[in-house]
Amino acid sequence: MIESQKTGKSLNLTELEFWDRYWSAKKEISHTWIPHRYLFTDVLSRMFTVNPEGRFLEIGGFPGFYSIWFTKYLCYHSSLIDIYLMPEIVDSLTQVNGTAPITLLQGDIFSFNPSEKYDVVMSAGLIEHFADLPAIVERHGLCLHEGGKLIICVPNFLGLNGLLQKLLDRNNYEAHNLAAMDIKTMRTVLKDQGFKDINASYYGGFGIWIEEAKFSSPTLAWILKILNYARVPFNIIGLNTRFFSPYIMYTATR
Repeated sequence: MIESQKTGKSLNLTELEFWDRYWSAKKEISHTWIPHRYLFTDVLSRMFTVNPEGRFLEIGGFPGFYSIWFTKYLCYHSSLIDIYLMPEIVDSLTQVNGTAPITLLQGDIFSFNPSEKYDVVMSAGLIEHFADLPAIVERHGLCLHEGGKLIICVPNFLGLNGLLQKLLDRNNYEAHNLAAMDIKTMRTVLKDQGFKDINASYYGGFGIWIEEAKFSSPTLAWILKILNYARVPFNIIGLNTRFFSPYIMYTATR
C-alpha cells in the first residue's frame, strides 16, 4: 500500500494525487524507447563505464528511465524506489528497451532500510519537492557505499524558466523548494554530510518548459516552442548559465 509522505521528516511539498495527475496525463510513456543520448546522459557517460557488477539505485524516479538506461547501456543491476509506482508500466519499458527487469521498491524513502549499498545513487526531479533538504539528501547518502557516486538533478527556477513558471503555472512553481536550486546552499548541505568531490553545474544550455502550457493554451505552447529555438546557439557553444539553463546537476562522492 502506498503511504503518505506528509509525516515527520518526510514532509514534502506535494500530495500523491499530484503525481497521479502528472503521470496519468502521459499515456504513451510505457512505450518509450530510451536512447543512449538522453537528458544528463552525456555527463553520465563520462562518469561511468560498463560494469556488470555495478549496483544502481534511482530514488523517486518512476517510471525508471535512468534505471533502464544504466541497465541498458552500462549493464548495471538497477533498482527503483518510489512512493508512486505502476509496475506494469516499468515492465513494459523494460520489454520495449530489451533490458533485464528492474527491481521495484514501492514506499517512502524515509522508511527505506537498504539491504545493500549501491555504487551509484541518483534522483532527478525529486529533492526540490521536499521542505527539508538535508533530510532527503541524507537518505541518498545512506544508500551509498563508501566511495559511491551521488547524482542529483533538479530544475532551475532561479532564472527565466522560473519566472515564467511563477507567472503561468503558479501551482507547479509552488510545489518546488527553490533552495534545492541554490548552488551555494546545496554545496553546504552536501559538505556538511561528508560528501567529497562536490560539483554543481547548470545544464541544458537554454530551455523553457511549462507543464500545463500545451493544455491551457495552444498559443502559449507555440510561443514557448519558438522561444526554445534560442537553444541552438547555446548548445553549439556549450553555454550554461543561471538565467537561461533549465537544469542543475549535482555530483559528489560518498
